[in-house]
Amino acid sequence: MTTQTEKTAQPVLQQCPETAGSCDSPADPKAVVERFIRTAPAVSRIQPQDQEIFREFARLTNRPGCYAAGWSYLTQAANHTGDYDLGLKYCDGQRLVAIGFYPRPATKPTTWHFHFIRPLGAWWEEDDQKKLVQLCAHASSVSGQPMYIKKLFADECARLRRWGQFVHPVQLPWHPIAIAEDDTFPERIVDVRRTLNLVEGPTDNEMRNKFGRFVRRYAGNYCVKDYDISLRHDAELVVNRFFQNRSERQVQVSTADDYQNMITYLPHGRNGHDWFSSLLYVADEPVGFYLAERLPGDASVGVYANMALYQQFPYCSEFVLIHLFQRLRQAGISVANLGGSETEGLDHFKLKFRPAQVQNMNWLVYMGIKGGADGARSRTDEALGRLPESL
Repeated sequence: MTTQTEKTAQPVLQQCPETAGSCDSPADPKAVVERFIRTAPAVSRIQPQDQEIFREFARLTNRPGCYAAGWSYLTQAANHTGDYDLGLKYCDGQRLVAIGFYPRPATKPTTWHFHFIRPLGAWWEEDDQKKLVQLCAHASSVSGQPMYIKKLFADECARLRRWGQFVHPVQLPWHPIAIAEDDTFPERIVDVRRTLNLVEGPTDNEMRNKFGRFVRRYAGNYCVKDYDISLRHDAELVVNRFFQNRSERQVQVSTADDYQNMITYLPHGRNGHDWFSSLLYVADEPVGFYLAERLPGDASVGVYANMALYQQFPYCSEFVLIHLFQRLRQAGISVANLGGSETEGLDHFKLKFRPAQVQNMNWLVYMGIKGGADGARSRTDEALGRLPESL
């Protein structure tokens, strides 16, 4: 596969120019990102027009129904890195991976770490695995810290673990209450028709009761609008108020800023066919927002945002998701992946919708950096042989 953004002259891998000591010390995150772009082959900033590249890689090389294949997920998971805040990418025409660079919440003082998010393309034959391990080694060398790979299937983890450089995140938790962030609890996958039958069928149950209570309580006083960029301010209001409510009650794993890309850089295609997003209003006040995206090459969607001001407007959380499922059914989509969860409370909420399937996704931590950048390079050289002039 060859892409429009593949660099015509790829730079060679270059040693982190600072000494081991300075690479281990706190550094300006922007300077680290710039150094990584400058010294790593085929790494560049994600731009809005790259969306079709990600979709094509996902369509050709991804596993059906993979939640992390969506543009909305990838650019959320890599946000705040790059000119458009969409993240970085490694793309050599055959392999693609989104890259972010973040402060680790579980450490004080703060350390910054690269994240590789759902590698797509030809990474999994032995020679290709070597390319991925080398890229991990270089990211760790530049930052002076371990780096994380997220959204891996179990067999992909097993392949990488054989290199001896990777450990389970329990050894280096990302967040003190969510060791693997949104993969701390498994992805919950809903059969749309079966879940809607809870609401529309004759049997009394919690979901049917809560949906009905919302409709009765706010009858004649609520409406749902299809989302587009002209409603961005209203979506931001919902997201910001949602996280304000959460901050008063519990430790935060995500923030409102994490959803800025999703609101701003919408998936290509049509709302109602290629992606699904709406705002819920009560008395003209925006109180709920959802966004889902059709997964490449599959009759399913990933649900990437589901936010409702349920403290002020009871039962709107259930209403918002049921409304989405009704739209999916109308579009002929039968499966919705609600994603994984950071907390037991969020996982419990998803279980209310009676998921039909469970998918465990995994993180690994590349740990070959003890002793600083020079130590990382020497141990990786020993394990893999001398790093090549290009990947």
